[in-house]
Amino acid sequence: MGVIYKATNRKGVNARWHKDIDNLPCTDLRTINQLWLDYSGGKFGFSVQKKIYHRLGGTRHYNEEIWIAFGDAVGWCKGGSWLWHDHITYNTSAPVGHLPSFRFFFYFIVEVGGDGGFITSLLSREDL
Repeated sequence: MGVIYKATNRKGVNARWHKDIDNLPCTDLRTINQLWLDYSGGKFGFSVQKKIYHRLGGTRHYNEEIWIAFGDAVGWCKGGSWLWHDHITYNTSAPVGHLPSFRFFFYFIVEVGGDGGFITSLLSREDL
């Protein structure tokens, strides 16, 4: 996610993060996604996550029930409880769509009590 931080001139996550995601250049987003697809044999990437998220009924607008179902589907959540980032699997044995993970997201959800709104923005981009 450091690459996305650089592409959006971000230093951290805040309430404006989803607006920055909306403004991330499509060439940067597609390049990052394609690298994930290429190096995982199509198992990981934003476009893989987008398919899972939309298959579950996800839209650009945050919906807690769908968001938790998505977390369960990609292995970020177990039985409605979000995992700490150090419990994320960073290899190809992870579930489809598990990566890329959003390390800061896990802190934001578990510690701060935020929601996945900025990721729903990313997974709803037309150019992905």
